[in-house]
Amino acid sequence: MLEAIYQSGGCAVAVDDKEVLHEQQQLARQEGLFICPEGAATLAASRQLKESGWLGEAELVVAINTGTGLKYPETVEVSVPTLQPEDSLSASGVRV
Repeated sequence: MLEAIYQSGGCAVAVDDKEVLHEQQQLARQEGLFICPEGAATLAASRQLKESGWLGEAELVVAINTGTGLKYPETVEVSVPTLQPEDSLSASGVRV
C-alpha cells in the first residue's frame, strides 16, 4: 500500500474512532445508508484532506464502501418508535 501511495504522489491520513462513528451516523441520517466503519473511515479521511487543503473544492473523490454496517450493530445507537398493541395508526402517523 505504501508503495502505491509513493508512486502515485498520494497520501494517507489517520482518523480516530469518534470521527468514523460520526461519519457512519451522518450517512445513515442523511442518505439512509448503514455502511461499515471502514467505509465511514474513507469519508472521514476525505473530509480531513479537504479541510487541510490537500483536496481542492473541484476535485472528484470516490470513497469505496465494501461492507455493511449490519456486521457492526454495536456502532450505532438506535431509537426506533415501535407500535404497542393498544396503539392505532392514522393518516398523519402513529396516534397513541
